[in-house]
Amino acid sequence: SLMAVTSPLVVCLVGAYCFRSGFLPAASRKVVDKLIVEATMPCLIISQVMPKIDLERLVLIWPLVAMCLAMVVSGLVLGSVLSRMVSMVYPEASQHRGLIMVSLAFPNTFIIPLTMCLAMPGLPELLGLEDLGIHALQKELALFFILGYSIWVLAMWSIGYPILAGVLSFREWRQKALNPPALACLFSILVGLSWGYLNSAMNLDLSKLAPVLHAVDFAGQACVPLMLLNLGSRLSDSISEIRENMAAKSKAKMEAKAFVDLEAAFENPNKQEEDALDIPGEARSEISVCGSTAASSEESSSQAGNPAAAPAKASAIAATAAAEVPLPKVVYVLIPLFRQVFGSLLAATIAILVFRNACGITNKPLLLVSMLQGAGPPMINISVMTGISGSGEKEAAKVLLVTYSASLITWGASMAIFLYLLQ
Repeated sequence: SLMAVTSPLVVCLVGAYCFRSGFLPAASRKVVDKLIVEATMPCLIISQVMPKIDLERLVLIWPLVAMCLAMVVSGLVLGSVLSRMVSMVYPEASQHRGLIMVSLAFPNTFIIPLTMCLAMPGLPELLGLEDLGIHALQKELALFFILGYSIWVLAMWSIGYPILAGVLSFREWRQKALNPPALACLFSILVGLSWGYLNSAMNLDLSKLAPVLHAVDFAGQACVPLMLLNLGSRLSDSISEIRENMAAKSKAKMEAKAFVDLEAAFENPNKQEEDALDIPGEARSEISVCGSTAASSEESSSQAGNPAAAPAKASAIAATAAAEVPLPKVVYVLIPLFRQVFGSLLAATIAILVFRNACGITNKPLLLVSMLQGAGPPMINISVMTGISGSGEKEAAKVLLVTYSASLITWGASMAIFLYLLQ
């Protein structure tokens, strides 16, 4: 699990360096997000899914489809309940309801779990499949992960993205759901299912399309690195914002203390100066009152000269506060707890009690992949979605930082539990 998580983190560090160096600022991230959604992600989906899917395999992976539905429904319901409960204590957290729901409903089901399985040379022995061999097992696992990933991407971009974007009507949902990744999934499944028929029944020479498919595959390989670079840039931006906020709060405290000290100095002058000036107490009171009146008159005159200044300043402050409302700290603890701990237990329960015991599925690689689908941190796609929707970018980056850091422990623990249950 350490190797599987470390590689993406290293690429994120490169993205953080690009942000610090000025190569990947916020404006450039928007362009990269568009490039990912409009070009590289559809190419990745088409190149990975279309050549490998057929009707027989689609029937074989029905447990992966069922697990996807169970995780999405339970995650959305749990996320909605959790968001409402947190909003009772922290009302400002209600604006992040979509982010909380999507973070719990859509785990990472492809890159990290696949890498983790491929990096375990003793996996056949642990699954009791010594006769199958490591290479055949890895090929079967990769096939299940790729086919399952197409289902998850379709659900993520047709259900998760509209929720994260805060759609309010069916028309808005249709506009958000019919995006390039979702359309690429539908295209890949439909063409993949008819690929064999076109090749045999109609006697078409599809080998001529090999250069095109190779180009699509080559473009798709840029998708994950671009997502990780952008995520690293967002994380670095978030850390910079946290430091700036801490410095601003410290400066505000110092200014407030200086103002209180200055006010106290005007109200209670130094006793030695009073004695030196020998001003009677009543006179001092009159001076203090006059000074306060003069200050008030000056402030009133300033506001009278520019009557729109105060409302404009107040609305600017309110807008800034609304735009910079962070997630409550307790949410950063609850999301990994429910997504990676509760999600792993729920996935294991469904795979063992429903798929194996009730439905009689004995394919251990399939059962393992189905359990790993519910064990991971949120999908990295969340950072791309928030970048396109324009809301919650930095909070999503913080959520991914916390959850993927926690996954260094939870991935290994979940894998150990799953392998034990499959003995």
